[in-house]
Amino acid sequence: MATPNIDPKRTALILCDFQNGLVMSQRPIEPWGAKTLIANAKKVLDHARKVGMAIIYVRVGYRQDLKDLAPKAFTPGETWGSPSLAVGNVEQQIVEELTPEPGDFIVTKHTISPFNNTDIEVYLRRAGAENIILMGYSTTAVIMGSFRDAVDKDYNVAVVSDACAAGTKEEHEVSMNLIFPRNGWVGTSDEVIAAIGS
Repeated sequence: MATPNIDPKRTALILCDFQNGLVMSQRPIEPWGAKTLIANAKKVLDHARKVGMAIIYVRVGYRQDLKDLAPKAFTPGETWGSPSLAVGNVEQQIVEELTPEPGDFIVTKHTISPFNNTDIEVYLRRAGAENIILMGYSTTAVIMGSFRDAVDKDYNVAVVSDACAAGTKEEHEVSMNLIFPRNGWVGTSDEVIAAIGS
């Protein structure tokens, strides 16, 4: 797909799961590492703010009693998800470098995709968004889930390749090189900024 011209007035930047308990933990952040991942995301975020783009933060947030942790498939009585991401915990907060500002939208989710039982589509409509730019951790979880759901809802979706990361380099590269380009556009942070323009 050719590089698109992204109209910031019809676009929302969605930052997915940039939380202390995920990107600042002992989890593998491949292929960049947390420092580079966050720096690339901040570069795109700063430009999006400069041109007046709508900003949406997506974060995991479980109940303190953890009754909303998802069940593991075919494993009765077991759940998946990090208990440290319960609402109110330091681990659940957005990393300091990407702190939300007044006027940003914040979506708290309990599943992989924020398009499942949250207000994200209300915020996208309020912002007049036809286009979505995704970045976050991890590529094969929240980014993949958001990408699939957004495409099914007829949004134009761009993914910032160097502002996403996964558990392994292979997962990340297959997603960016083979899967996402079939239904959307993939660009580096610099390429996305250039596509947005000023």
